[in-house]
Amino acid sequence: MALLALTLKVASRRKNFSGNRTRLAKLLDAANKESARLLRYADEDISAYQQYRDCLRRKRGVEAALRRIIESPLAAAGSAARGVDICADAVTLVPWSVVSDLGAAATMLAGCVRAILLTVDVNISQLPAASKLRRNARKSRRDLQRGAMRRLEQVLKQARDRLPAY
Repeated sequence: MALLALTLKVASRRKNFSGNRTRLAKLLDAANKESARLLRYADEDISAYQQYRDCLRRKRGVEAALRRIIESPLAAAGSAARGVDICADAVTLVPWSVVSDLGAAATMLAGCVRAILLTVDVNISQLPAASKLRRNARKSRRDLQRGAMRRLEQVLKQARDRLPAY
């Protein structure tokens, strides 16, 4: 997310920038907000896992704690996926000289989505097969991953299309 924000900041400071500065500023603001959310989600995830372990030891409240250790990383993956969306919205706004940085940011953010969803997969596997939470969480994780990968491919295609011939 930091690379995305830096790329947008660099693009907005270019004297020869001919794009929509207001739109770029909104995207930069959105990237900064998602960055803060990701940090918060990391802290929430640690806390949720500690609570889950405590509930396992006490043998009380396990189901609610398990719900939290599924929902917390799903929220983090959603935030990283929104970062990929911001990259997709910005790819035609940034100068071609930084479009590779934007593509790299989108690639890393999509990788974050996939990595975070590994945690979700492990946590989901602890639920009963017929659980409604399991079905809903699996659908959410599948939608997040598909959406992030689809948007990543869009960013990379548009980035490659913008590069000058060599």
